[in-house]
Amino acid sequence: MGRNHQSSQGHAESTDANAGTPLRLGIIGFGRLAQNYYVPAFRRLSQGQVVAIADPLPVRQAAARAWFPHSRVYQTYQDLFAQEQLQGILVASPPSTHLAIWNDACQLHLPVFMEKPFVLPGELKRVIYPKTTQHLMMVNFNRRFWPVYQQLARSVRHECIGKVQAAEFMLTINPQAWGAMTPYRLSVQEGGVLYDLGSHVFDLIWTLLGEAPVWITAAMSRQQGGVYAMQLRLDFASAVTVHATLAYQKWPRERIIVYGSQGRLHLHDPNMTMHLIRQPSLRQRLLAFCRDGTMLGYRALRRDHSLLRYTIRAAIASFIASLRQNKAFSPGFAEAVQNSLWLEAAFQSFMEHRAVGVAATVPSLPGAASRQTVCEGGPYA
Repeated sequence: MGRNHQSSQGHAESTDANAGTPLRLGIIGFGRLAQNYYVPAFRRLSQGQVVAIADPLPVRQAAARAWFPHSRVYQTYQDLFAQEQLQGILVASPPSTHLAIWNDACQLHLPVFMEKPFVLPGELKRVIYPKTTQHLMMVNFNRRFWPVYQQLARSVRHECIGKVQAAEFMLTINPQAWGAMTPYRLSVQEGGVLYDLGSHVFDLIWTLLGEAPVWITAAMSRQQGGVYAMQLRLDFASAVTVHATLAYQKWPRERIIVYGSQGRLHLHDPNMTMHLIRQPSLRQRLLAFCRDGTMLGYRALRRDHSLLRYTIRAAIASFIASLRQNKAFSPGFAEAVQNSLWLEAAFQSFMEHRAVGVAATVPSLPGAASRQTVCEGGPYA
């Protein structure tokens, strides 16, 4: 299918000879994510040029031509692959398309910047993963690039609050804010709230703790206002327990609290600041309130420095830099698989109403999925 885009020995054939030439990139899916976040990113990134876009909807094709008037627009990604000589693609289409796009890109040895989730329940076993193509993927766990989350991870690793004992995560969004262009968020066939938001939460947990869970439990609960939320519990070999709440609701929230033996780390909102709390006081609370208000105001005024705009731009920049330097992508294929295994365990737990045990070691290949076991009861049954 299509033309031979790359050799199997590296990401791109550029480097020295083409060091000053922007990489030829394509975008698959031109909905709100691409229009509101990819477009501003490419306005500030000179090392990558969007030369082709594929989307089946005429309204999005028109938007693509308006934003990138010198790019060619296709109805299907297959047409794009057949007609274009590209050095990389960015996949911003619905999750149900990811498996086919990845497998076809692998046949062409074409590097892929893949939006999360990588694949949906039951699809991991159909992923193409020969060793010659594993280096081709970067998965967009964009929150890894957020300085506040990086600061939080360093504080955990340096034991600023002693040994970690537990953590709480909350991630809620308003899917209606993404508009009619992104209706798949509300579709069960696209993974629902678990795969949409859980993929980010699982990666944040891994990034902060550096440890894989051994038990995963997922259940649905009803919140205030009649909103249904997915509740996750992760148990680790180190005796750490993590609780996470995922939901679609009117008011978005993103909060993390990490409890340690000598205090806690509290992040009310990633656009605010992290707080190290050992002995809470009124003065400390007032200072935290002032710092949070100041930072939130700054992010509101400087939209390019807010969470999503900053991190998506940083992730795309990392993809382009890795292509140019012929370096491994991070986060890459193994981390996409690891994340998918945990999501599958959570999905299985939800469907079967029981805790699911997962391999304590982080897998590097989809074949490791066979090591996943379903356990009766669980650590707290």
